[in-house]
Amino acid sequence: MKHKEFILTPLSSLIEQTLQPLDLYKGQICNYIMKEYVLQTLFMKLTGCMEQKAKCILWDIATHDFEYRRDFLYNNSKQGEYSEYKSKNYVYTTLVNHGGIIDDQRKGELLTQLEDFKNKILEESILKVWLPRELRDLKIKELFAIKRWAGDSLLGNPLNDEEYKSLYIHRNRCAHNVLSYQGNAMNPQKIKEVGDASYATWFTLLVLMDMIYMEQYEKVHNQIKLISL
Repeated sequence: MKHKEFILTPLSSLIEQTLQPLDLYKGQICNYIMKEYVLQTLFMKLTGCMEQKAKCILWDIATHDFEYRRDFLYNNSKQGEYSEYKSKNYVYTTLVNHGGIIDDQRKGELLTQLEDFKNKILEESILKVWLPRELRDLKIKELFAIKRWAGDSLLGNPLNDEEYKSLYIHRNRCAHNVLSYQGNAMNPQKIKEVGDASYATWFTLLVLMDMIYMEQYEKVHNQIKLISL
C-alpha cells in the first residue's frame, strides 16, 4: 500500500471492521476479560496506526520539499515513535505550514462526521453493551467543539492536557504491559478501573485527529502534484 492510500484510510473503518463481527454476540460476550482484550487490542492498533501515519505524512512532504527535508532529518530522531502529543502537534504544524488551516465551515462538517461516527459505528456496535454509560455521557459537540481543535495547535484544552494525556498514559501502560509486573500494587478494583478506561472517548479523539490529518494531507498532496506537473 502506498503512503497516500494508507494515510487516507480512515481510522473509523478499522474500528468498524473490528467491532462489526462482534455484533453477532451482543449480550453474550459480557466477560470482562474478553471485553478488555478486544478494546485494548483495538486501542493499540489505532494508536500504532496514527504513529505510522505521522511518519508517512512527514516523509512524503520531505520527499518533495527539499527545503523542509533538512528540518525533517534534523527533527525526526527527536520525535521517537510519534506517540507523544508534541510529536502529533509537530505533524499538524508542518501540515499547516504547507497547506494552511481548516476553516470553520469545514470543521463544522468534520464535527458532523464525528457525530455520525459515534451514532452509526460506536452506538451500533457491541460497545453499546460494553460501554453504555460512557457512550451516553459522550457529548460530541460539547467535548469536541470546533474551537478546541485544529487552530493554532492540533488540540486545545481540555483535549490535549486531559483527554490525550490519559490516552497516552494508557497507551504506554498497554504497550509495556505494566499491569503484569505491578503485583500487589494492583488489586482487582484497581485493575477494573484501569480496564474501564475511556475507550469510546479515546477512539473518538483518535478518529478526530485522523480526520484533521487526512483533510490537511490531501490539500498538501494536491499542491505537491501541481508543483510536480
